[in-house]
Amino acid sequence: MNVLKRVSRRWQMWFLIGIAAVPLVATAVAQRPDTSARVMVYASVGEELIGYTMDIERAALTRQSSVVLPGFVQEAWASSSTPFLYVAWSNGGASYNGSGVAARGDRHGVTAFRVDAREPDI
Repeated sequence: MNVLKRVSRRWQMWFLIGIAAVPLVATAVAQRPDTSARVMVYASVGEELIGYTMDIERAALTRQSSVVLPGFVQEAWASSSTPFLYVAWSNGGASYNGSGVAARGDRHGVTAFRVDAREPDI
């Protein structure tokens, strides 16, 4: 009898978990990302910042544009509320170690790029 109660409680628990999970799964399915939307990915190699469009359906990157900054790219941040990409750069520091480029360390800055959602080139 004791075993039957435990089995019954387990089935009740799994049933309740299943009922609770249905809205979460339904919401996730309803909010699938729009695979037709253009997504930009940015990468840097030394002083060059490169913009790629990402084709989600084909899992492919296509190079769109690039810009050369006064120093190695340190970090980039895309604003969620404005159409800007902020890129911090420096011509000195540890990022130059092993690059074959001599670090000078006399110029550091942040450059803001306006990104147009229709043509997201930098």
